[in-house]
Order: sequence, then C-alpha cells, then structure tokens
Amino acid sequence: MRPPAGGRKGAQEVRKSVGGTERFSESPATLQALPAPSPWSRLSLSGDAAARAARTLAERLPAVEPRPAKAPAKPPTDRAPATEALPPATPKLTPAQAAKRQEGEQRAAAKARRTAIDALERRMTAVAPAVFGDMPMPLKIGIDHDIAALLGAEARRKTLGRFLARWTRRADYLRAIASGGPRFGLDGHPAGLVTADQAETATASLAALAAKVAP
Repeated sequence: MRPPAGGRKGAQEVRKSVGGTERFSESPATLQALPAPSPWSRLSLSGDAAARAARTLAERLPAVEPRPAKAPAKPPTDRAPATEALPPATPKLTPAQAAKRQEGEQRAAAKARRTAIDALERRMTAVAPAVFGDMPMPLKIGIDHDIAALLGAEARRKTLGRFLARWTRRADYLRAIASGGPRFGLDGHPAGLVTADQAETATASLAALAAKVAP
C-alpha cells in the first residue's frame, strides 16, 4: 500500500527520545494503514517487559527431562575366567610308610633334645665347675631355680629339667649321694645335707644300674 499524498513526510514523522528509547509518532492516516501488531511483538521489548514475557513462555512450554546417559558397553573378551591353582594332592602313605616317617621324626626330635642338653652341660661346667666338674658333688635342693636365675632365657625350662635328670642319674653322682654328707650350691658352698633316705635311694639306683650292665 502506498502512503498518502505527501509520502512519509506528509505523515509528519517525528522522532522523539523518551528515557533513552527512540520512538516514532505518525499521523492517524498512517496508523490506520499499518497492520495490527501481533501479541508476540511485545517480546522485542527490552527491560522488565522482555523478562516477564520470557518467564511466561517458559512456564507454558512443557518441561523436557534429560535422558540418562548410557553406560559404556564392555568390550567382549574371549578369555575364560581365571581359576585359582589348586595345591598338588598329597600322596597317601601306606601304614608301613607312615610308621617309618613317624620313627624318623621321633629320632630327629630326640637328637635335638640331646644336642640342647649337651650344650647346657658344657655351659654349666664353665660357670659352676665346683659342682658340675669331673667329680660331681651332691647338689643343693632347688638348684634349678638358681640356674634359671643365672642363665635367664638361655636355660629353657624343659631343657634344664632334662639336663638335671640326666646329671643326677649318673653313677658317679649316685655314689656321691650314697656316701651322704653336705649338698652344695653353684658357688661350691655347702647348702643342706643328704638325708638317710636319699642315700638309701641312691644305693638302690646304683644296684639297678649294675644289674643292667652285668652279662
């Protein structure tokens, strides 16, 4: 549509500045020729009006939920699941083999005990030669406690008991007990007496030993 006579100039276009925003004022004839404004044209407004229009549009649109992300697919593998290696089966022993093994273990244990007793005897001969020398003397009652206090952890309880049992069963020690007299401590000083019952028991033990070695 062409503008009326006089063109745009006849419409008397006047540019005004209101609040920093430029607006156009036209004549009534020009305004009648223009199409009716769309309600969505208000979105071109700036400031609070544009913000309110944007919020209204967002409220009317349906909410779109984000799709969950898919887990990455595991790559295929041709390997079989690993299995733990089983220990080799222990071969079953025959009764004869089991008895032989047990006998060997017993011999090894007895040898270890003898080795420990011999080591303790050498140690006592060095620290208390007065009573643990070539000529055994009757030992003080409770001398095992004195030895344990002297050697500490070096004298294990079982080894100490076995050592004293072997020492006091020797023929020369039994003869010293059978003769009676005083008993002695580690320092070689008298510490008690051999009783008559103890002397008699030692004499009977000597007779039993003699019977064993007799042809």
